[in-house]
Amino acid sequence: SQGGDDCSGEGIVHGFCEMQDVLGVDGKNHPRNVQVYRGLLVRTDEGQMLQKLNQRSGQTTPEVLRQAFSGERLGNSYASAEKKLNIDAHAYRLAQVMALQPNTSQFLFDDEDGGTPQRLLWLATIDPRLPDVLPRHPGQLKWAPPTWPPPDMCQAPAWAQDTQVTTDDGYIRFRINFHPEVLKDLHAERVARLRGQHVDPLNGHLMLVRAKVAAVMAALDKKVWVDPDDWRLAGTVIATSVAVREWTREQLGNARKLTAEASDKRYVGRLQQAEHAKADSEDKKVTRVAESFCRYTSRQGAKGASRTQLRQSIMSRDRDVTDAAIELALDEQWLVVVEDNYFLHPSGLKLAELLAG
Repeated sequence: SQGGDDCSGEGIVHGFCEMQDVLGVDGKNHPRNVQVYRGLLVRTDEGQMLQKLNQRSGQTTPEVLRQAFSGERLGNSYASAEKKLNIDAHAYRLAQVMALQPNTSQFLFDDEDGGTPQRLLWLATIDPRLPDVLPRHPGQLKWAPPTWPPPDMCQAPAWAQDTQVTTDDGYIRFRINFHPEVLKDLHAERVARLRGQHVDPLNGHLMLVRAKVAAVMAALDKKVWVDPDDWRLAGTVIATSVAVREWTREQLGNARKLTAEASDKRYVGRLQQAEHAKADSEDKKVTRVAESFCRYTSRQGAKGASRTQLRQSIMSRDRDVTDAAIELALDEQWLVVVEDNYFLHPSGLKLAELLAG
């Protein structure tokens, strides 16, 4: 077994292989990708690399991960023998450890239709019960990988005796047998799902993930069979996984809500700025037209000007503020009205002179 950081679809398959010289039918050695590892652990830090890979056109990473989840054949169909990669079904074990922040995990849920999030075991590093004073370090865990077959294989229950499987290439593996009561649970869940009784599509592979967890529990106990205790412990792990998954979805929903609220606030702010700018522009326009009336009445002298004349003295685009401009000029005492005629007020004379200058 080995570990790797390349989480691309092709990189995962390459992780099982090494380039070796293989004797061809022509009697010569040719470089070929040959499977030399049976197990591969892929580490994905923060999930950002996988997220970027998912965004690429034609990327096969999610497909490869889903195939590996069920132990399907991995590889490609390149015509070139040098580039061809083939990993037979059930001839490998693949595990992926992905570190994610909740707010960066949306890309996993985006692939819900493909089935990626359903195949994950969700665990959190948050522990609300963490004590203020940390306990002493327990030291290295006293556990070693089990040897196959286990020494006490002869003591296996009758339903777990038939375990050894020899592959076509002579590789010996051991089938994980499940207690009859566990098989009943698996069968009942399958029947219920086929009858359409399961609502949440994210639980589509829940029992298969639980079976995998139960097999790990059994292996930790140096067994090649899953008994009811393993199944019960796996159920606890799965319940935790579902809770973490739903908490993650909730965090994503809160983040989307905050983003939408912030977007709404920015939109309202832009509208307010536009209104303020429009009002400011309108005020400047009214002031400009009022000043234009001062200049006009200054030229008219003792004759004054009627409202119609004032209106006609300005550009047509400014006539919508005629009344407001006249009102401003009267309030500022730039103009005075006498019998419906408007004259330059003495205090507006200096303004008219400045404007004329």
